[in-house]
Amino acid sequence: MAHRVYSIARNERDTQRLTDNLQRHSRLLYEANRELRKATRAKSEFVSKMSHEFRAALNVIIGFTELMLDEVPGPINQQQRHSLNDILASSQRLQALVDKYLEHSGLKDEEVVQNTFKNE
Repeated sequence: MAHRVYSIARNERDTQRLTDNLQRHSRLLYEANRELRKATRAKSEFVSKMSHEFRAALNVIIGFTELMLDEVPGPINQQQRHSLNDILASSQRLQALVDKYLEHSGLKDEEVVQNTFKNE
């Protein structure tokens, strides 16, 4: 009988120890997940702000380059035209890379705009 009581007590201690370990690990996992969500939000906000800044600058560069190519400010020579075409092509490639990154990162245009104006 004493052996049976000792066995039950040992099982209860083991069960309590396992329960305590499970609760401790559960708290650690909860904290890790909370930190991960926080880091993910920070990354999304950073990408959103940076993509907005890149897009704004690239749109200005592309717009002014197109104006120069259309000779709105005045005539340009062939060497200038060639350089402006290089600027335009490079700017458009960079803009496409930003768009692809946003697409692959899971951010949509609406999220970029919302996060940009929410944090300004």
